[in-house]
Amino acid sequence: MKVKYIGSTDISLENGKIYDVISIECGSYRIVDDTEEDYLFSPKKFEIVSDNDRKQLEELGKSRMKS
Repeated sequence: MKVKYIGSTDISLENGKIYDVISIECGSYRIVDDTEEDYLFSPKKFEIVSDNDRKQLEELGKSRMKS
């Protein structure tokens, strides 16, 4: 799923930039930020651009919670 960051630009995320969500965990988006590390971020700070992979990401998040 691709999302656009709509928060304030900081060291790890740039306002208006598109990021790939690599998983959805506990209701948060896991995203590789501009520091090239992956972190969980609140979905409230993002606008969905493309959600073709959303179901797959949600399933991945559920399977990670079980392990």
